[in-house]
Amino acid sequence: MSHLKPEERARVWIDRKLNEAGWAVINRDEFAPGMTAVAVREAPMKGGLEADYLLLINGKAAAVLEAKREEVKLDDPHLIVQAENYTRQALPWYPVWASPIPFVYLANGRDIAFKDIRTPDARYELIPDFPRPKDLVHRLRLKGEFDSLPHLYEGGVDKVVS
Repeated sequence: MSHLKPEERARVWIDRKLNEAGWAVINRDEFAPGMTAVAVREAPMKGGLEADYLLLINGKAAAVLEAKREEVKLDDPHLIVQAENYTRQALPWYPVWASPIPFVYLANGRDIAFKDIRTPDARYELIPDFPRPKDLVHRLRLKGEFDSLPHLYEGGVDKVVS
């Protein structure tokens, strides 16, 4: 992996961490309405913007994930403004659970930070792993029978399925 650029190394790490948590990481041209437990790479947003990843549950955006290379600190004000701006820029073909999109994740290939922007005065907190799809279902207070089914990845079932 040493031949990769810093941004590419971070993306490989992020994709792996998302897969381990039960998310299918897909390219935007693979997206189809109604998909669940998917992380859409380079999702187009309003104004010609692109979110590095949108995390979707039942075809609706639940979280924005902004990815940076390892050298970028997750408390960088420009990074935070950029990521939080994406929560209000979803295009109509990505329905949302709430507007703005409620959850923001920042990752740099080494660390992950999370914020629920629905909570006034919330701050970013470092977390060890991305949430499982069922974790976001719980945070969204969804009651559907299949809402929290994990994505199956090549390594088998999400290792923390309960």
